[in-house]
Amino acid sequence: MAASKASELMKIGRNDPCPCGSGKKYKRCCLATAQQETQSPLYLSHMRLRRKINDLPTRMMRFVEDTYGTETFTAAFIRFIAPKPRLVGYQDDYLPLAGPWMMHHWIPAREDLELADESLYGRTPTRVFLERRGHQLSTDARRYVEAAMQSPFSFYVVEACRPGIDLKLRDLFTDERREVQERQISLTADVGEILFAVLVDVDELCMFEACNTVRLPAECEVLVSELREAILAEHAISPADIPHQHGEAIRRLYASTNALLLLRDEADAVGGHRVRFVIDCPQAAFDALAPLDPDLSREDLLAGAERDEDGRVLAADLYWADPDTVDGSVGHSIIRIDPQYIIADAFSEGSAVRVKETVERLMGDQARYLGTESFLLKMKATRQSNGFT
Repeated sequence: MAASKASELMKIGRNDPCPCGSGKKYKRCCLATAQQETQSPLYLSHMRLRRKINDLPTRMMRFVEDTYGTETFTAAFIRFIAPKPRLVGYQDDYLPLAGPWMMHHWIPAREDLELADESLYGRTPTRVFLERRGHQLSTDARRYVEAAMQSPFSFYVVEACRPGIDLKLRDLFTDERREVQERQISLTADVGEILFAVLVDVDELCMFEACNTVRLPAECEVLVSELREAILAEHAISPADIPHQHGEAIRRLYASTNALLLLRDEADAVGGHRVRFVIDCPQAAFDALAPLDPDLSREDLLAGAERDEDGRVLAADLYWADPDTVDGSVGHSIIRIDPQYIIADAFSEGSAVRVKETVERLMGDQARYLGTESFLLKMKATRQSNGFT
């Protein structure tokens, strides 16, 4: 059920350049290894399982349409990319990710959509599918689906790649290393590239259930590291628990990385600046700063925010397109409100100055300025220290 990079892929000819980047022809480089690997027991097991689950996406999507209604897809998609669907610069990249998330992780609520069957609320569509149609699946297909329900989204760095065979990945939240059997994605992935994906383990096999199809910006690695440290500092959990317990924050970070791509395309930004404030009350920050994001109503912004049982804001994302930066540059900023901080990613130096001045004006002593840093420069230093250029 993994999303392939179909638009980038073609069948490799014997005389084509080898995808490993050696500069040799494929027949004189990796072809022999690939042919040998395709006869290995692990590869054959992978191919057998892949054939058994190839029709699952179609069957499950038809089940959702018949059982929940066609409006379900829109409701789930909006929830997946909330709170800023207008920031999605690459809509096609969200579709293969939102589908598996909708099936395995989304729990429909009454505020999302109206369902005639009350029993559909409070459970994922995959759980309902297994209860009602699971008897129609083969044993292996059912085991795969059950494993997929327990598999979270996370960010992975590619540490090694054998084109057409497999990839070695490291989870940036847990540091766990996984060897993933995958032909198509391994043909285009580069060492050092960051993937946003779901990996599913069935016996000795590890397979992609979903994977981004548009290359993530390099600074994503630093953003993931910062989120990881913030979660560990605030919660008494181990790194292995982060993807399972903080999927919402991870998904929000992925939306922000896609926004980085869009804003860079629009503004031709060459640097990024992160402006930080410490706050006492995220609800007060939301009330003060929400007017900076006029494209969505307050109700829409609240729908995409994380709130407590009393409805008070705990975390929210805002988008500010400010035309009046001090240096005349385009003032794009993503402002993230967390329980203890305001973190604004500004895409020019002038925009960073405006963010600082505006937050101080709107919040007064309710927000204390911590500083501004260039997160692109920090990203470059981090990647070089890890051996990547």
